[in-house]
Amino acid sequence: MKRSLAGIAWILLLAARAAAQEDEFSRPHTRMYKEVAPAVVFVKGGGQVGSGVVIDKSGIVLTSPTACGVSTQTVTVRTRGHVEYSARVLGRVNEKELVVLKIDSEGPHPFVELGDSDSARVGQISYAFGDSFGSIQTDDQVAMSVGIVSGRYEISKERLPGAQYRGPVLEVSAAVNQNQDGGPVVDRTGRVVGLLSLNYDDSKFTGIAVPINVLKSDIERIVKRTGADVDVSPAGEPWVGIELDETDDGLVVQRVYAKSPAERSGVRKGDLVRRANGRKTLTTKTFAETLRPLRPGDALSLRVLREGREIDVDLKLGKKPVY
Repeated sequence: MKRSLAGIAWILLLAARAAAQEDEFSRPHTRMYKEVAPAVVFVKGGGQVGSGVVIDKSGIVLTSPTACGVSTQTVTVRTRGHVEYSARVLGRVNEKELVVLKIDSEGPHPFVELGDSDSARVGQISYAFGDSFGSIQTDDQVAMSVGIVSGRYEISKERLPGAQYRGPVLEVSAAVNQNQDGGPVVDRTGRVVGLLSLNYDDSKFTGIAVPINVLKSDIERIVKRTGADVDVSPAGEPWVGIELDETDDGLVVQRVYAKSPAERSGVRKGDLVRRANGRKTLTTKTFAETLRPLRPGDALSLRVLREGREIDVDLKLGKKPVY
């Protein structure tokens, strides 16, 4: 009997450990959904439907002409909770598959910030959101899928009817389905790095997105007419000015950008970053999570190992320039 009870206890312990590991694996994905999904919307106009994403609390929405028609001026936007708003078209750039909307409601509306698509590298985690097969309009459920950035290349021809964009794209392995065109692709920091396009090769089981940096100048030009304070420049996120590689001991500085906060503060190539603002930083993920709540102008304290000696480096975060 004792052996039997011991065996049961061991099985229960293993099950508890497995559940804890599964929860640890799922936590970043559930957190991402909680942060981003409220800003993802269903879009309808001109007899067409698709997805969009709110990028400012005043109700600025990015979407695609394939989601609301190439000439429609009045659009319906639906959020979770079956809440519908009318929205007007502030501007469109059909050849880049971009439409900028303004919800006719003061808000404040849940929103997500724009990221830097130039920093999205093949192999990095990416998330695709949208009204997959009518999930928002029918089930009141924003669809999310997770994958990686599986490619970066240029497209020069139409692959599916209605898609006009030609140029550089981000290919993602996250599932992309009908009605998700115009929806966001976000990186692991929860910032928008691309807008999903219909112009993908459905035989590859991957989706593509127009990189957000391709669209930023058009978004800024259109939004300025409204007076909304939306930061769309590549310099909109906090910048240290270093490139890091993961090792078993920590993060090694592989590059220090000229005239960056890191260079001005004395960070050197080869430094091993042990801590950032007191937090142990063994991975690029934990380093990014430390930066995530910070803004340009905020302080960042790094503890680095250099030539066998630990050194504290204090710097002020900057805005990323266009190199």
